[in-house]
Amino acid sequence: MVQVRNEEGVGDKISTVGSFDKMEKVKVRENEAAYLLWDHDKVYSQQIEWLKNGTKLSYSVMTRSKDVTKEQLIKIAESLYDAK
Repeated sequence: MVQVRNEEGVGDKISTVGSFDKMEKVKVRENEAAYLLWDHDKVYSQQIEWLKNGTKLSYSVMTRSKDVTKEQLIKIAESLYDAK
């Protein structure tokens, strides 16, 4: 799943609330991004969120597959970034 949102008026940070098993700062090209991993109660998901530099557009890529690695998810995010 890929989401693009216009975050006008939200500020320059993405605020993610929740209890994640892993939260880590990663890079999507020159943008700082958040890598989030959730593995609770038979629910598994990995997600990367970032604001594109110089804009108020928020991007998110997410998978529920355990077969996708963090590095693969970053490559998917970078291909989305390059397409925009």
